[in-house]
Amino acid sequence: MTTICIIQNEDSYDCIHVSIGKKSAIIRTWPEGAQTWLERSVILYEADDSVRNAVHRFSNREACLIACPELEDDPEFSQQGLKYKDPRWGKVFHFLRENAKKLTTLQGPQRQKTLPEKHEDSLRKGKIIPITSLRKFYSSLRTGLSASDFHHLLCSLPAKMAARLAWQFSDASDTFSLYANIEEPFAPEEHSKARNILANLQKYDRFARCLQARVIASGKEGRACSVTDHPELEFRFVDFEISPLRTTGAARFADNRSGRSSGGGGLDLLLSTSPGGFPIVGEIKAETDTDVFLALVQSLVYASELTTANQLRRLKSTYPVFKELKENSPCDIFIIYQKTVPEDSGPKLLKETTAIVECLLTGRKNAVRDHVRRIVFIGAELLDDGGLTFTCKPEHIFSAT
Repeated sequence: MTTICIIQNEDSYDCIHVSIGKKSAIIRTWPEGAQTWLERSVILYEADDSVRNAVHRFSNREACLIACPELEDDPEFSQQGLKYKDPRWGKVFHFLRENAKKLTTLQGPQRQKTLPEKHEDSLRKGKIIPITSLRKFYSSLRTGLSASDFHHLLCSLPAKMAARLAWQFSDASDTFSLYANIEEPFAPEEHSKARNILANLQKYDRFARCLQARVIASGKEGRACSVTDHPELEFRFVDFEISPLRTTGAARFADNRSGRSSGGGGLDLLLSTSPGGFPIVGEIKAETDTDVFLALVQSLVYASELTTANQLRRLKSTYPVFKELKENSPCDIFIIYQKTVPEDSGPKLLKETTAIVECLLTGRKNAVRDHVRRIVFIGAELLDDGGLTFTCKPEHIFSAT
């Protein structure tokens, strides 16, 4: 057994373990005050070695050494780590619980350095670009842990994954709220021409680019995009591939990397509700693209940053459609996926991801519900006449309650 990650909950900790060469995993839960683990098995979605090869990214050794310094001189620990039946796990989790605000426990327990006052001042002046824990989590999934069986494993605990995402969203929002690049445009003036996105209007084999181009074209013609049988979901194009991080000049990331890349990537589509003028984070997923769980995490990254007071002021000053935004205005998230014909169960992990979203928006109050009004999963189809059709099942519309 090898530990993949530790997930912190309100009253317990979960450790996810994978057996090398096997198609199952074990989730062990250590409730507060317990003396041992509670166990249950889950079957992996697609068994391959990519998960097994990535497990060392999630070491639990640092947390054990911080909580139990005597382990540093234990040769058995240095070779095998803390065995799962060792009662000292209780001491480790007690330490993690008492220091929850100083540690991030999903991508391996790692100590977070408290920013000196001069760094906080630099954040406010837009000189240091923060990297939030939620963005780090998304990067780890995208760059090294995109195997669908690992994502399925995370999705097998919808309520607990929702709690983890809510905690990370809150932390990300708090961290990014200090950042002030209000005078910085989201994109250079030559943005649309430079990317020449409209050249993809008829490229059916590039679904994401083609859909993006057609939504942009509808916006340039002043047309709104409608969702069949759901007039409340009508939306309008505002911009594309904008980055909340974009900062020119001598700015640097918090890890000391140059800030020159801060304008790269970004939202697939920045949309607006019609009417209403609320911003929408639009994320497009092709049939052959990554699963919608990754799209959800990516969308939450952008939502956590765009709904801070500074970024809302930035939206308001950049785009006339958002002129009525307030400093606490929420956003919507539209995850737009390629509709297959005939449509089956939808894209990979749709069912599991919607279960997480339901927990996020209809469960107990959390930071996501404070900043996100709706999360909607929409199927899109490219038409031969250059148009688009959008459809959405009622059970794929989730509103904060």
